[in-house]
Amino acid sequence: MSYFRGIDHIRGFLILMVVLGHTLQGPLSENMARYAIYSFHMPLFLAINGYLLKSDTLYSLRLGELLVKYCRRMLLPFMVAFVVYFMIVNAGRLPDLSMGEIAFQLLYPAYHLWYIPALMLMILAVYLFNSVGIKAGVPLVIAFFASLVWFYFFPDNLSLNSPIPGNRALSLMGDKRVYVYFCFFYLGFYLRNHTGRSGIFNRTLPKAGLFGAGILLILGFYSPPSPLRQFVFLLFNALLIIFFHERMSNRPFGAGGRFLEIFGKNPLPFYLWHALPVFLFNRAIFKDVHVFYLSIVAFLVVMVIIDRVFLENAWYKIFFSGASKRHAGGGI
Repeated sequence: MSYFRGIDHIRGFLILMVVLGHTLQGPLSENMARYAIYSFHMPLFLAINGYLLKSDTLYSLRLGELLVKYCRRMLLPFMVAFVVYFMIVNAGRLPDLSMGEIAFQLLYPAYHLWYIPALMLMILAVYLFNSVGIKAGVPLVIAFFASLVWFYFFPDNLSLNSPIPGNRALSLMGDKRVYVYFCFFYLGFYLRNHTGRSGIFNRTLPKAGLFGAGILLILGFYSPPSPLRQFVFLLFNALLIIFFHERMSNRPFGAGGRFLEIFGKNPLPFYLWHALPVFLFNRAIFKDVHVFYLSIVAFLVVMVIIDRVFLENAWYKIFFSGASKRHAGGGI
């Protein structure tokens, strides 16, 4: 179906943006390319996953069935990756780790791994909203307002050892990005299940809004964080999500989309394991940056080969790529 091929194009593109964002060196405040990638890739990635949630299928499941489904689809591959990255990050100090430290690393998984438990929590939130009879538009409004609040008022570096009691309590709620980005996930779900294609981007004003918000977001690279900058970030990504929603069935990346489908058809293993060379580089296994870049490319090629060879292997599905069929609701 061209509809799903459009999704594969976008997901493949976003996987490559994730890889590039993690490969480029330097903090976001000093690297314009990384800043630009981080300005849209995770909101759009979450929106795509929200878009894949079909409400009829989701709400037909009992809570236990839902948990089992996504445990097989995402959490088992996540736990395999978590253990491997946990061993690398804590190499040399494993015997000295307390249970509290281990629990905290589960609440705040290393590097990119935050995304999988966050996605699981977002799926559960959508399910629970419907279970208690909340109308679909209400969570959308609340989620965007909550994103602004979380962006501005709550610290990025939460810790159980913080001297501020409020920070300690907030740290138990897990990664802040769950609350910041839920609005994008829910917007994708809402567009799929509660609206049609309105043709809004055939008009001049929304196109100008997307372009204008993008320019302001780029200019924000040169200014400190502020409520205005966070609002522009939310506005830009909301308009971008709507833009792609209306072009989902049109193979938005054209002929180049066939290359992107390699990564977009089955993105979970690429997302979980692409960072392995990054972790090894940070542990000084790769000391030369050029060797590091070459290792990223070589690793992606090997992953593509492994994914093609073991695509139908039962063990590979369960522990690396997820066990459910491609595009089953909410897959990464």
